[in-house]
Amino acid sequence: MKHLSTLLAIFLYSALSAQETFQRLVLSDHGIIHSMGHDATGNRYTATMIFADSANAFYGTQAVKYGPDGNVVWHLRLGNPTGTGLNCNDMAVSDDGEVVMINDQIGSSPFTSNSAGVTKLDANGELAWARSFQPDGTGIQRASGQCVTLAANGDILAGGVRTFYDGGGRNEIFVARLSASGSVLWTKSIGIPAVNNVNRIGGIGEDAAGAILVFGQTAFGTADSWLQKLSSTGEPLW
Repeated sequence: MKHLSTLLAIFLYSALSAQETFQRLVLSDHGIIHSMGHDATGNRYTATMIFADSANAFYGTQAVKYGPDGNVVWHLRLGNPTGTGLNCNDMAVSDDGEVVMINDQIGSSPFTSNSAGVTKLDANGELAWARSFQPDGTGIQRASGQCVTLAANGDILAGGVRTFYDGGGRNEIFVARLSASGSVLWTKSIGIPAVNNVNRIGGIGEDAAGAILVFGQTAFGTADSWLQKLSSTGEPLW
Protein backbone atom coordinates (compact mmCIF):
# COMPACT_ATOMS: atom_id res chain seq x y z
CA MET A 1 0.00 0.00 0.00
CA LYS A 2 2.90 2.36 0.73
CA HIS A 3 4.32 1.86 -2.78
CA LEU A 4 0.86 2.35 -4.30
CA SER A 5 0.32 5.58 -2.35
CA THR A 6 3.70 6.88 -3.51
CA LEU A 7 2.91 5.99 -7.11
CA LEU A 8 -0.47 7.73 -6.94
CA ALA A 9 1.13 10.83 -5.42
CA ILE A 10 3.74 10.96 -8.21
CA PHE A 11 1.02 10.50 -10.86
CA LEU A 12 -1.14 13.26 -9.36
CA TYR A 13 1.83 15.63 -9.17
CA SER A 14 2.77 14.87 -12.78
CA ALA A 15 -0.80 15.43 -13.98
CA LEU A 16 -1.10 18.74 -12.18
CA SER A 17 2.32 19.87 -13.35
CA ALA A 18 1.61 19.14 -17.03
CA GLN A 19 0.08 22.56 -17.63
CA GLU A 20 0.63 22.40 -21.37
CA THR A 21 -2.15 19.82 -21.60
CA PHE A 22 -4.70 22.17 -19.99
CA GLN A 23 -6.31 25.44 -20.97
CA ARG A 24 -7.45 28.21 -18.68
CA LEU A 25 -11.13 28.28 -19.42
CA VAL A 26 -12.05 31.53 -17.68
CA LEU A 27 -9.97 34.68 -17.34
CA SER A 28 -11.03 35.38 -13.77
CA ASP A 29 -9.82 35.03 -10.21
CA HIS A 30 -12.64 32.65 -9.31
CA GLY A 31 -14.88 30.87 -11.80
CA ILE A 32 -16.91 27.66 -12.00
CA ILE A 33 -18.16 26.08 -15.22
CA HIS A 34 -21.81 25.26 -14.62
CA SER A 35 -22.78 23.86 -18.00
CA MET A 36 -21.41 22.59 -21.31
CA GLY A 37 -23.01 21.95 -24.69
CA HIS A 38 -22.16 21.21 -28.32
CA ASP A 39 -23.52 21.91 -31.78
CA ALA A 40 -23.96 19.69 -34.83
CA THR A 41 -20.41 20.27 -36.11
CA GLY A 42 -18.61 19.34 -32.89
CA ASN A 43 -17.96 22.78 -31.43
CA ARG A 44 -18.09 22.90 -27.63
CA TYR A 45 -19.57 25.61 -25.45
CA THR A 46 -19.19 26.39 -21.75
CA ALA A 47 -21.04 28.75 -19.43
CA THR A 48 -19.10 29.85 -16.36
CA MET A 49 -20.15 31.76 -13.28
CA ILE A 50 -17.43 34.28 -12.43
CA PHE A 51 -17.14 35.21 -8.76
CA ALA A 52 -14.45 37.87 -9.18
CA ASP A 53 -12.04 39.28 -11.69
CA SER A 54 -9.98 41.84 -9.83
CA ALA A 55 -8.07 42.94 -12.92
CA ASN A 56 -11.24 43.97 -14.73
CA ALA A 57 -13.63 44.44 -11.77
CA PHE A 58 -16.07 42.03 -13.38
CA TYR A 59 -18.74 39.79 -11.86
CA GLY A 60 -21.12 37.63 -13.84
CA THR A 61 -21.10 34.97 -16.53
CA GLN A 62 -18.74 34.08 -19.34
CA ALA A 63 -19.76 32.01 -22.38
CA VAL A 64 -16.99 30.44 -24.46
CA LYS A 65 -17.07 28.59 -27.79
CA TYR A 66 -14.29 26.11 -28.59
CA GLY A 67 -13.68 24.58 -31.99
CA PRO A 68 -13.30 20.80 -32.39
CA ASP A 69 -9.53 21.32 -31.96
CA GLY A 70 -10.02 23.05 -28.60
CA ASN A 71 -9.09 26.54 -29.77
CA VAL A 72 -11.26 29.42 -28.56
CA VAL A 73 -13.56 30.69 -31.34
CA TRP A 74 -15.25 33.43 -29.31
CA HIS A 75 -16.08 34.38 -25.74
CA LEU A 76 -18.52 36.84 -24.24
CA ARG A 77 -18.95 38.19 -20.73
CA LEU A 78 -22.30 39.26 -19.32
CA GLY A 79 -23.06 40.79 -15.95
CA ASN A 80 -22.76 43.70 -13.61
CA PRO A 81 -19.33 45.37 -13.14
CA THR A 82 -20.23 46.67 -9.66
CA GLY A 83 -21.29 43.48 -7.91
CA THR A 84 -22.42 39.88 -8.26
CA GLY A 85 -25.36 40.00 -10.61
CA LEU A 86 -25.64 37.33 -13.29
CA ASN A 87 -25.17 33.67 -12.37
CA CYS A 88 -25.62 31.15 -15.18
CA ASN A 89 -27.04 27.82 -13.99
CA ASP A 90 -27.61 25.96 -17.28
CA MET A 91 -27.25 26.31 -21.03
CA ALA A 92 -28.60 24.77 -24.23
CA VAL A 93 -27.04 24.91 -27.69
CA SER A 94 -28.86 24.56 -31.01
CA ASP A 95 -27.45 22.53 -33.89
CA ASP A 96 -26.45 25.73 -35.68
CA GLY A 97 -24.63 27.14 -32.66
CA GLU A 98 -27.09 29.50 -31.01
CA VAL A 99 -26.68 29.51 -27.23
CA VAL A 100 -29.39 29.94 -24.59
CA MET A 101 -28.46 30.41 -20.91
CA ILE A 102 -30.73 30.55 -17.87
CA ASN A 103 -29.68 32.71 -14.96
CA ASP A 104 -30.26 34.17 -11.55
CA GLN A 105 -30.24 37.95 -11.55
CA ILE A 106 -29.60 39.99 -8.42
CA GLY A 107 -29.63 43.66 -9.27
CA SER A 108 -27.90 43.29 -12.62
CA SER A 109 -28.60 45.18 -15.83
CA PRO A 110 -30.31 44.54 -18.24
CA PHE A 111 -32.31 42.38 -15.85
CA THR A 112 -34.70 43.20 -13.05
CA SER A 113 -33.49 42.49 -9.51
CA ASN A 114 -34.16 39.06 -8.05
CA SER A 115 -35.75 37.58 -11.15
CA ALA A 116 -35.11 34.61 -13.39
CA GLY A 117 -33.55 35.45 -16.72
CA VAL A 118 -32.85 33.91 -20.11
CA THR A 119 -30.05 35.09 -22.41
CA LYS A 120 -29.66 34.15 -26.07
CA LEU A 121 -26.46 34.48 -28.10
CA ASP A 122 -26.30 34.11 -31.86
CA ALA A 123 -23.91 31.74 -33.61
CA ASN A 124 -21.22 34.45 -33.66
CA GLY A 125 -21.34 34.92 -29.89
CA GLU A 126 -23.19 38.24 -30.04
CA LEU A 127 -26.01 39.03 -27.62
CA ALA A 128 -29.29 38.41 -29.44
CA TRP A 129 -31.54 39.27 -26.51
CA ALA A 130 -31.86 39.06 -22.73
CA ARG A 131 -35.14 38.66 -20.87
CA SER A 132 -35.99 38.70 -17.18
CA PHE A 133 -39.27 37.42 -15.90
CA GLN A 134 -40.86 37.06 -12.49
CA PRO A 135 -43.40 34.23 -12.72
CA ASP A 136 -46.94 35.26 -11.79
CA GLY A 137 -47.85 35.08 -8.13
CA THR A 138 -48.50 37.15 -5.01
CA GLY A 139 -45.73 37.87 -2.51
CA ILE A 140 -42.86 36.39 -4.51
CA GLN A 141 -39.45 37.36 -3.14
CA ARG A 142 -37.32 36.05 -5.97
CA ALA A 143 -37.22 33.62 -8.87
CA SER A 144 -34.19 31.52 -9.71
CA GLY A 145 -33.71 30.02 -13.18
CA GLN A 146 -32.25 26.53 -12.85
CA CYS A 147 -32.54 24.52 -16.10
CA VAL A 148 -33.20 25.12 -19.79
CA THR A 149 -33.63 23.10 -22.99
CA LEU A 150 -34.69 23.75 -26.58
CA ALA A 151 -37.97 22.45 -27.96
CA ALA A 152 -38.09 20.90 -31.41
CA ASN A 153 -39.81 23.98 -32.85
CA GLY A 154 -37.13 26.33 -31.48
CA ASP A 155 -39.02 27.47 -28.38
CA ILE A 156 -37.17 27.62 -25.07
CA LEU A 157 -38.32 25.52 -22.09
CA ALA A 158 -37.11 26.88 -18.77
CA GLY A 159 -37.52 25.75 -15.18
CA GLY A 160 -36.67 27.15 -11.79
CA VAL A 161 -37.78 27.92 -8.26
CA ARG A 162 -39.58 30.92 -6.84
CA THR A 163 -39.47 31.84 -3.16
CA PHE A 164 -42.10 33.71 -1.12
CA TYR A 165 -41.66 36.63 1.29
CA ASP A 166 -43.37 35.18 4.35
CA GLY A 167 -40.20 33.78 5.97
CA GLY A 168 -41.63 30.28 6.31
CA GLY A 169 -39.30 28.65 3.82
CA ARG A 170 -42.02 28.41 1.18
CA ASN A 171 -41.06 27.90 -2.41
CA GLU A 172 -42.45 26.28 -5.54
CA ILE A 173 -41.22 25.22 -8.95
CA PHE A 174 -42.08 27.09 -12.10
CA VAL A 175 -41.92 26.00 -15.72
CA ALA A 176 -41.95 28.57 -18.52
CA ARG A 177 -42.08 28.47 -22.30
CA LEU A 178 -40.50 31.28 -24.32
CA SER A 179 -40.49 31.82 -28.05
CA ALA A 180 -37.21 31.81 -30.00
CA SER A 181 -37.37 35.62 -29.94
CA GLY A 182 -37.69 35.73 -26.13
CA SER A 183 -41.42 36.32 -25.61
CA VAL A 184 -42.77 34.56 -22.52
CA LEU A 185 -45.60 32.37 -23.81
CA TRP A 186 -46.70 30.94 -20.45
CA THR A 187 -45.56 30.04 -16.95
CA LYS A 188 -46.91 27.25 -14.75
CA SER A 189 -46.37 26.28 -11.11
CA ILE A 190 -45.54 22.80 -9.82
CA GLY A 191 -45.62 21.76 -6.17
CA ILE A 192 -47.36 23.07 -3.08
CA PRO A 193 -45.62 26.09 -1.45
CA ALA A 194 -46.22 24.95 2.13
CA VAL A 195 -44.18 26.22 5.09
CA ASN A 196 -40.86 24.33 5.35
CA ASN A 197 -41.71 22.44 2.16
CA VAL A 198 -38.63 22.62 -0.06
CA ASN A 199 -39.12 22.02 -3.78
CA ARG A 200 -36.21 21.50 -6.15
CA ILE A 201 -36.16 21.09 -9.92
CA GLY A 202 -33.61 18.73 -11.40
CA GLY A 203 -34.19 19.12 -15.13
CA ILE A 204 -36.58 19.68 -18.01
CA GLY A 205 -36.96 18.04 -21.42
CA GLU A 206 -39.27 17.41 -24.34
CA ASP A 207 -40.38 14.02 -25.68
CA ALA A 208 -40.89 13.08 -29.33
CA ALA A 209 -44.57 14.08 -29.21
CA GLY A 210 -43.83 17.56 -27.83
CA ALA A 211 -44.85 16.90 -24.23
CA ILE A 212 -42.70 18.39 -21.49
CA LEU A 213 -41.07 16.26 -18.80
CA VAL A 214 -39.95 17.82 -15.53
CA PHE A 215 -38.24 16.07 -12.62
CA GLY A 216 -37.06 17.10 -9.19
CA GLN A 217 -37.39 16.60 -5.45
CA THR A 218 -39.73 17.71 -2.69
CA ALA A 219 -38.57 17.67 0.94
CA PHE A 220 -41.19 17.92 3.68
CA GLY A 221 -39.81 15.96 6.62
CA THR A 222 -38.61 13.33 4.16
CA ALA A 223 -37.37 13.90 0.62
CA ASP A 224 -39.08 12.30 -2.37
CA SER A 225 -38.17 12.44 -6.05
CA TRP A 226 -40.83 12.99 -8.69
CA LEU A 227 -41.40 13.12 -12.45
CA GLN A 228 -44.24 15.05 -14.06
CA LYS A 229 -45.47 15.21 -17.65
CA LEU A 230 -47.00 18.41 -19.04
CA SER A 231 -48.60 19.18 -22.37
CA SER A 232 -46.90 21.57 -24.79
CA THR A 233 -49.05 24.32 -23.27
CA GLY A 234 -48.06 23.42 -19.72
CA GLU A 235 -51.16 21.51 -18.61
CA PRO A 236 -50.54 18.48 -16.32
CA LEU A 237 -50.96 15.11 -18.06
CA TRP A 238 -49.77 12.95 -15.17
